[in-house]
Amino acid sequence: MEGFKITHIRGEIRRIEDTRQPQAKQLRAITVSGNIAEHFNGVVGIAVQQISFTNTSNAMLIRNTHDTQDLFISFDGGNNFFGLGAGEDLSLDIELDSIHLYGSGVDTSYEIIIVG
Repeated sequence: MEGFKITHIRGEIRRIEDTRQPQAKQLRAITVSGNIAEHFNGVVGIAVQQISFTNTSNAMLIRNTHDTQDLFISFDGGNNFFGLGAGEDLSLDIELDSIHLYGSGVDTSYEIIIVG
């Protein structure tokens, strides 16, 4: 994966770091036990969209890659949403098989890495 540093220990991925940002701003790292299951790059509009994973996640990194628009994420089936501002990201250890997304405008871009 271009732009990411992946640390392997005994054949398993243990840490993923985003190397595209200066070190002082680097808040984008997740420590994992397991393997990358999926990597998503996409866009959403103002309508809620479900993103389903092939496997249940153990950890994930979600990044709003849009320059000006907000990205809203639901971890509970679309009942409650958490917002990420333009350029912000969130990494967390969570077991899910899908999330729901929408943007504050059309073509809100995002990136998601799911670790299983």
